[in-house]
Amino acid sequence: MYDYIDKGKRNRFDKKKTKKTNLKKIFKFVFLMVFLFLSIFSIFKLSSKKVDSPVFEPKLISKTEIREILTDIPESEFTKKYFVSKLKNETIVFHTSINENLQNYLEMEIQAALNCGHGAPKIICFAIADAYSGKVLGLKGYNFETSENISPCTKTLYPAASLFKIISSAAVIETKNYTPNQKMAFNGGKYTLYKKQLSNSTTKYTNYIKLKDAFAQSVNPVFGKIGFFELKKDNLIKFSSDFLLNKEADTEIPLTTGVVNISDKKYNWAEIASGYNNSTKISVLHSAFLSMPITNKGFFINPLLVEKIIDDGQNTRYENISSIKEKIINESTSKKLAEMMERTVKAGTAKNSFNAYRNGKTMKNIIIGGKTGSISDYSKEVKYDWFSGYAIDNDSQKAIVFSVLIGHGQFIGTKSSEFARKLIANYFSHLF
Repeated sequence: MYDYIDKGKRNRFDKKKTKKTNLKKIFKFVFLMVFLFLSIFSIFKLSSKKVDSPVFEPKLISKTEIREILTDIPESEFTKKYFVSKLKNETIVFHTSINENLQNYLEMEIQAALNCGHGAPKIICFAIADAYSGKVLGLKGYNFETSENISPCTKTLYPAASLFKIISSAAVIETKNYTPNQKMAFNGGKYTLYKKQLSNSTTKYTNYIKLKDAFAQSVNPVFGKIGFFELKKDNLIKFSSDFLLNKEADTEIPLTTGVVNISDKKYNWAEIASGYNNSTKISVLHSAFLSMPITNKGFFINPLLVEKIIDDGQNTRYENISSIKEKIINESTSKKLAEMMERTVKAGTAKNSFNAYRNGKTMKNIIIGGKTGSISDYSKEVKYDWFSGYAIDNDSQKAIVFSVLIGHGQFIGTKSSEFARKLIANYFSHLF
């Protein structure tokens, strides 16, 4: 009986054991199937996932490369708002700072001037830039001596004449603490520069004039003496370089900057400081930027033309946000220079071109400063006539720096200061 009971217990125990074993097998099987499913799913997901190809970053274009490209392009082409060029096997589109309305206006002015018969100029060039950013807004020129591919405003150099008085004024104010009301003495004529005029001796015939009026009237012996006695070689070299003469501009434009040759001879210092020579030369675009330290509290700003370049894949290959700035004079010096340059327009060599229009609707709220310059070439066939300066609109607070060069032939036609006045009036009335 006990054996039978034990046998029954064993049977029940064996059944429980078998059932438990079967449950374990089922659990292992389910676990294995889930594992296999997840593994297969993961492998499938990985195999079906798209492998990203390496991102191609197009090479940025440098200022040097841009200069090289623009060197082979006529000025009339690279002064468009947009133009297309090649970079190796790529097509690239240039976006510039050019104001198309202004550029069209300059073209009309040039064509009208060239159709003036006997008074038609042999050379007529304009350069205009934003006075605060350095962005070139307008650039157009004609030179009877140059071929179509030579750039009359950026590569051709012309005698700077009295424009150099801007530099010598900055230098003597900065280094010798001269003021616009400084009393200056000179002997002889205003527009000559003889060695006998380079003397501090006075007689009953000696003329006296304030520095600002000597600047406004472009009195050569006053500035000759400044170079001879005050600035001398070292200061003339330093400030010439500060204003970008004998120095490369940090710009993408293929710009030929001005040149000046300063020797150890004292009379040469007088010639340089007064602009009474044919050897100091400057391009039209460079000359427009001589006013930059006046409008920017002593900072010289380099020209900017190309704002960005886009390739045929719509990639931005070059982007120029701002121009390079360099502090070259104190803010107090720039204010004194402004007083002197504005004197040129109100009571100096440019007064006849501006005074009759100062109370007009457009001009009455515009501050204008500038410097004239005139000199003939060695052959006396061309008389160079400059007006370089700035204009600030008190209402809009917009401002430009600019330069106008006229090369008169046998007959004197419209003067540069007259072209400058019309340019300012048109720009601030409807061109910007």
